[in-house]
Amino acid sequence: MNDTTTRADEPTEPSPESKRAFRTASAEARPRVRRRAWAGWRRRILGLTATLVVLVVAVALVRAVRRPADASEPVARYGAGRIIPAAQRDPAPHLSGPALDGGRLDLASWSGHVIVVNIWGSWCAPCRQEAPDLERVAAETGYLGVRFVGIDVRDNPAQGRAFEESFGIGYPSLDDSDGALVPQFGRYLTPAVPTTYIFDAHGRIAAMFFGRITYQGLETDLVTIAHEKN
Repeated sequence: MNDTTTRADEPTEPSPESKRAFRTASAEARPRVRRRAWAGWRRRILGLTATLVVLVVAVALVRAVRRPADASEPVARYGAGRIIPAAQRDPAPHLSGPALDGGRLDLASWSGHVIVVNIWGSWCAPCRQEAPDLERVAAETGYLGVRFVGIDVRDNPAQGRAFEESFGIGYPSLDDSDGALVPQFGRYLTPAVPTTYIFDAHGRIAAMFFGRITYQGLETDLVTIAHEKN
């Protein structure tokens, strides 16, 4: 007698109805899969676009800070100075006012000297990091007739004096707690603290350091400017 019973482990042929149902389900699923895939790619594209926009805006802001409004070349780069060609230099601001030591200081009395102006605050971590390098360069370039001055911003005189004492700063600082001095830098003004400027012997802005200075960067540019003849 023939055994026509199908065993469980034997393959069976799908019925025509099953095949049609499978094809129909697959056809209906394909658009959903494509929509989900497109949605995923769209999210990625939007994310990349947003990232690129942020980067472009950030670069534009940095360039705006580092570049004077009508200059063809940037006057500073982060962490190092860039000497401005003599023919392109602008007059330095006339800085005078109360000093942290209680007296008054007018930079006009230093006419004919190269002057380093450091904008700082006792609350500023990079200012604390660069203070020893500033004092070292000031001590080592005194033979060139270089003068150093700080501008203490968003501080009170007591905090400023404590800062200078803790780092052994020997040069004077102007008290700019009222915010009257820093805006005088005009188009060379940056939002960064610290910022350091070098005025040449003719009273022009010769270089600018955006952010924390280094000993080597400041010393190199300062000696170069101090030896200029024009």
